[in-house]
Amino acid sequence: MYTGNILSLLSKEVEEAFRVVVPESHEPAAIAQCQRGADFQCNNAFRFAKVYGSEHGWRPMDIAHRIASNIPSSDLIASVHVAEPGFVNIQLNSTTLGSFVEDIATHGCVRDIQSSPRKVLVDFASPNMCKELHVGHLRSIVLGDAIARLLSYVGHSVSRVSHVGDWGTPIGMVLALCAQQNSTFRPDFLPSPEQLSDMYVKAKELFDSDEKFRIATYDSVCKLQQGDAELRILWSALCEATRRGFQTVFDRLGVVVDERGESTYASLIPPTLDELKEKQIVYESQGALVVAVPGFPSPMIVQKTDGSYLYATTDLATLKYRISEGYDQVVYVTDKTQTEHFRQIFAIGKTAGWYDPKRTMLNHITFGVVMGKDRKKLRYAIMQSIYM
Repeated sequence: MYTGNILSLLSKEVEEAFRVVVPESHEPAAIAQCQRGADFQCNNAFRFAKVYGSEHGWRPMDIAHRIASNIPSSDLIASVHVAEPGFVNIQLNSTTLGSFVEDIATHGCVRDIQSSPRKVLVDFASPNMCKELHVGHLRSIVLGDAIARLLSYVGHSVSRVSHVGDWGTPIGMVLALCAQQNSTFRPDFLPSPEQLSDMYVKAKELFDSDEKFRIATYDSVCKLQQGDAELRILWSALCEATRRGFQTVFDRLGVVVDERGESTYASLIPPTLDELKEKQIVYESQGALVVAVPGFPSPMIVQKTDGSYLYATTDLATLKYRISEGYDQVVYVTDKTQTEHFRQIFAIGKTAGWYDPKRTMLNHITFGVVMGKDRKKLRYAIMQSIYM
């Protein structure tokens, strides 16, 4: 059974070189992942140059070369080279790494239980309602599940949440289409997942091409968020039909995740905006409410002129709620197109004083998008044929 970890094994090998180069030092190896040209890099040469450089006439590059030449040969390290202005770059042996992975897969590994376990929430999957899950959703589900399993395995208390899109424009399009077609779905008369997907594609085509339908969509969203009773019945039926389709895929993958859609946090949005107004973080612009985000050139819209809320508004209320629930770490797993969105959300939360980055970790884990031969993101209508 594999009983170590790559970083600790690598640190021991590098520290052997320290004992030769600077025997008087007991400093641990400062090793970080390398962004290019190697797997890891050792940064101790800078510290050693500061402490011992004047005595020996060493610059960081001199020490880095000495460290590199004294790292013992082993099956773990494939190559070592020095990079300006004093980094020791280390490439691992792929054969050895493969053996580690095979051993862990076959025999497992000894848990490195954390002495100070954290309360962690992993937000993953999170598809929009009224769609079937297709290959484009696979990475968020699998990566999020893997992250949650790893964190649980080492002793953290982990909540798994799918923040489904059930409160905005995507479902508003299907609600508008149902109104146009006089569809009367209800909890005891649900569409199939296939029917839902066909409806979504049709609604999206109309939304992109028909101004009247686009207005009807925004009107549906506004009415839904303001509590229209008849629309809520139809909305509930569409969500339940979608949910059943999702669960079939989750069961096949062995994934356990709790659904907490955007609607879960609907009642928290007004007080969240009131707080941001009091702190003078939100202001009115051309009839809409916007937030000036520190470090970003353009403000973020949080309430449209018709009074409806946006994806960003829900995410702000959600973040505030999660922090108030005592989570020490919140991990979001989405595709890379949402990178700037979450940077803005985290920045607003910090400005509002909701969390201290020294105590609460907010992580956005990204992955690429599914692209076609033209290197452009595939549209949902095309990915319909690549169901899971």
